[in-house]
Amino acid sequence: MTMKEEFTKENKMRWLSRIYFSVSDSVNHDVNPYEDIATFLDAKVGSLQWGNDKNSSKERFCKKFNQILDLYDIHITSEQIMDGLKKDELLNIDLVKKWSELATFPAN
Repeated sequence: MTMKEEFTKENKMRWLSRIYFSVSDSVNHDVNPYEDIATFLDAKVGSLQWGNDKNSSKERFCKKFNQILDLYDIHITSEQIMDGLKKDELLNIDLVKKWSELATFPAN
């Protein structure tokens, strides 16, 4: 994507999918038991290894995830992130779709 291209729906999905996958697999969070992004996206939010205190783990993850998004000038509220993370039966791909509709991406 060049600087003059706008973020399409597909580009937004790709960016958020990669960031979500990467942060969930980071050393500090490591809640992601999946080896590849396709399998991760087809899995349910609840299948991630949130630990004994799911809510606290999800809140910590939300904070760090939002900080990383902010570095890329992608803005979404913590409440919007948490609304999705609370839905354990939701597929990660559907969560990313919802976030991509809610998030504000940088304008060129």
